Amino acid sequence: LNPITLMTKYGDFMRTASHSIEEVEDALGIPKKAKDILNTYWGYLGVPADDLNALHYLSMVGGFVRVPPCMPHHRSHQLSLALVDAIQRFGGEVRLNSEVTEFLFDEEGKAVGVTLAGGQKLTARKIVSNIIPNNVLNRWKGSVPPARTVKLANARKLGMTFVALYLGLDRSMEELGINDYSTFITLSGDSREQFDRRAEGGIYVVNCLNKTVPDCSPEGTCMLFFTILIMPGDMDDNMTPDQYKKFKNDYAIRYIEDYEKTLGVEIKSHIEEIVVATPVTFARYLGTPDGCIYGYANETWDNIIGRTATKDMDYNIPNLYYCGGHYIRGDGYPSAYITGDLTAQEVIKHLKEGK
Repeated sequence: LNPITLMTKYGDFMRTASHSIEEVEDALGIPKKAKDILNTYWGYLGVPADDLNALHYLSMVGGFVRVPPCMPHHRSHQLSLALVDAIQRFGGEVRLNSEVTEFLFDEEGKAVGVTLAGGQKLTARKIVSNIIPNNVLNRWKGSVPPARTVKLANARKLGMTFVALYLGLDRSMEELGINDYSTFITLSGDSREQFDRRAEGGIYVVNCLNKTVPDCSPEGTCMLFFTILIMPGDMDDNMTPDQYKKFKNDYAIRYIEDYEKTLGVEIKSHIEEIVVATPVTFARYLGTPDGCIYGYANETWDNIIGRTATKDMDYNIPNLYYCGGHYIRGDGYPSAYITGDLTAQEVIKHLKEGK
């Protein structure tokens, strides 16, 4: 679309494209209480409302309104199984527990393959990575990476991560007085204050899976999981094993007690099983820098609009493509699938064109 068409036909888009959700709300005269309610889901994108692109956030909330919520019976694992099944039905091969330790590039800087942990090298005409670019650079084997790629990875800020508590309780949710699937608990209605006071419990979310999947645990029991905001760098880098154990125990006790006090329920005496995961856990299993889950922060200078506009400049290594939460649309299941689909279409187009 040319600029004149954008301004005349899509004026609202142009007026809001470069602004934060809070700036747009203020321009519309939305009262503070309504703003605080509307901005509740900022944590799903990982950036407070005063720094979060309005179009990105509104498109997400609009999706919540238009599309009824649902939960796969076997949760995210069922989605993974469905993807594996689809790949295999179309003649593809899936290798589990096969870590990529090297991305291989020829002398011209073109991606040509990968090396697996066992030493096996796999070559391909096109490579799609859902590994964060920081790790691709750390596993780069061959010609020197482009300077722009290195500068971009260093300039970007890593997004949110979490401390997560998983609880198995010996009573049903009804017996415990738990009524909702998802409960947001905050110290303030203001998203910036929630973020800045994260070390004080500024915001956390508690979900009871039994509300949507009643048989996810045996009859007469229920499951709770706590999602507690923490940013890369918030944890002490030099914890001893004993200090790390204390960190996890202190977090669990603190947030369980706060949840009990806030909701007027008692769950501590009903805990049969508990697991605490931290950014260290996520770094171990995901391999992401600092245990980052949300890819790169969708900040004002590095948001979905800017990433989309500069995609061809930022991701221009021949034969190497990206998808996932660190890519142009940021984190989230829909973003992961949408970028996967868009990237697949781009790869197919390039293959047909002989590129």
